[in-house]
Amino acid sequence: MEWRLVLLEEVTPTEFSIYTEMLVTARRRDIIPNTLLLLSFSRDSVAVGRLGLRVIKTPFCEDRGVPLIRIYQSAGGAYLGGGIWGIFGHLPSEGIEDALAGGVRLSLEALGLEADVVGNNVLTEGSKVGFFGLKSFGDVRGDVFSLLRDFDFDMAEKTIISKNDMRSKMSTLKMKLGRDPSFDEVAQAVREGFEAELGVTFEVTDRLTDAETILVEGLREKYISEQWIKTGRWSPVRDYGRMT
Repeated sequence: MEWRLVLLEEVTPTEFSIYTEMLVTARRRDIIPNTLLLLSFSRDSVAVGRLGLRVIKTPFCEDRGVPLIRIYQSAGGAYLGGGIWGIFGHLPSEGIEDALAGGVRLSLEALGLEADVVGNNVLTEGSKVGFFGLKSFGDVRGDVFSLLRDFDFDMAEKTIISKNDMRSKMSTLKMKLGRDPSFDEVAQAVREGFEAELGVTFEVTDRLTDAETILVEGLREKYISEQWIKTGRWSPVRDYGRMT
């Protein structure tokens, strides 16, 4: 089975929010093979989830210019900054959830870290350094994972209302390794980990296809709309000509 690995460093928060739906749509139309898109952010942002704005410190975000986005896999609110995200667009297969967990575990081992997967969380020495979001879109899956290369705990506490003590439960690759791994280093580890777990060889690229780029632009209006970000609903208003 053909698999593609797309490496995109420093994408905008809006582009990141679009990519799950874009990949699922492109895979469903059979215009791309099974694909893993690996990316980092150009800046920090806050993801609005199913709990809406009540768990977001909106005035602080507005005052500091921290953009709000909405992503499918977020249940509550999430501060996004310093992480490296993997987004899958692939056909379902038996045991894929175990394979995704195994791929992340082997990726961390390639970086020199032992890891365990507990539920949807990825732990190193008992601290959370990443997580999974598993989601099926009918005949296509749109799974994600995140590895925390670095994390601004102060900004997370200022932007998100949470009862959890993030500092005591979470860590980062930078803290565990004692250095800041580059995007390329993490990408190589992810490639090795998932090739071994899935038994595939990735075709690696740093560009979206023309068809994918067209899909991204077609979805942009939805994902930048205040209605979608704040409510999770999208009712585009078209400019219909009036009869005179």
